[in-house]
Amino acid sequence: STIMAEADLIKETISHKTKKISLSSAIDEALGNNLAIEQGKAMVASGEEDVRKARSYLIPSVEANLTGVKIDENSAKISFGTESEETLKGSLTATQVLFSEKAWSGWRAVKSGQKAREEEYNTILLDTAYNVSQSYINVLRALTLERVRKSSIDLTTANLKRARLRR
Repeated sequence: STIMAEADLIKETISHKTKKISLSSAIDEALGNNLAIEQGKAMVASGEEDVRKARSYLIPSVEANLTGVKIDENSAKISFGTESEETLKGSLTATQVLFSEKAWSGWRAVKSGQKAREEEYNTILLDTAYNVSQSYINVLRALTLERVRKSSIDLTTANLKRARLRR
């Protein structure tokens, strides 16, 4: 017990070069430097592309064709007017799906999957913020406990000195 009473703390002083950080900046930094969040962003972006692709089966589509044929003069004469030397044919086709259970259900399924991806991404964001907040509070708790214990040590040391003087 005399060893503990006479013990001195080593490296008690903390360098003042430490960076002070607020809770909000700690959360911002964690959200900005997290691979799981980057992966979540990529998953959401990929899912948005899947939704657009699934929806494309439901929107009108337009198809254009243009064909040109040129034959020599002798072949045109031999056909007796059924074929001309130069022929240009074109077509324009518009298609609209009126009802396709497969297309609608596929779009709904992909859309639901995208909503799940977005919610998973939000969960990652919230979990990260929660974990950083918990760690930040734990650090503050540890610093407070350290300060209380140092104060207790100082008070005990002062009381020991007074007791020795009285004795």
